Amino acid sequence: MAKGSNSAADDPYDQCFSGGCIDNLSAHIGHLDRSLKKSSGTGLFDWINERSEDVEVTTADLLDENQRFGVLSHGMQPDPIFNYGNKASLELFGYEIKDLCRTASRLSTVPELMKDRETLIKEIESRGYGYISDAVRVKSDGELFVIDRILVWTVFDDAGRRIGLAAVYDRENARSYVAPTYQ
Repeated sequence: MAKGSNSAADDPYDQCFSGGCIDNLSAHIGHLDRSLKKSSGTGLFDWINERSEDVEVTTADLLDENQRFGVLSHGMQPDPIFNYGNKASLELFGYEIKDLCRTASRLSTVPELMKDRETLIKEIESRGYGYISDAVRVKSDGELFVIDRILVWTVFDDAGRRIGLAAVYDRENARSYVAPTYQ
């Protein structure tokens, strides 16, 4: 349960949690890193550092302030709510952290532009991780953009309890959305 909380509704990992940010950055990033490593063989820090020539990301604080590699996570609510976004994600999606952590993750997508979204998410959850290609996303102001490739994985706490999903992407692979034209 979240620090100082009295009920499951105060726990950002609980299904009944109504919104808000994680309260322990280091512990949360640790969950993200270990969960990705367990499912894919490569942890979050390793994934980022394999793709970066600039700065090595080795701590939760460095990840939180990173402006190139976006990291997002959401909880286990029936309509999952974001509980974390680092600087790259906040800038790209156009949110302040307090606003992001009140937003259902589905509002960052365009379901009609994401074929078989439900099937894809179920496959990712079943396998533990997977990629979403050419993901059309929505900024806080409604502007659409595309991220070429997003790595998504299931997140577990240290007791093995499933606590949500997370995503990482290279912000350099984001571009403006151009609607298809039909002749």
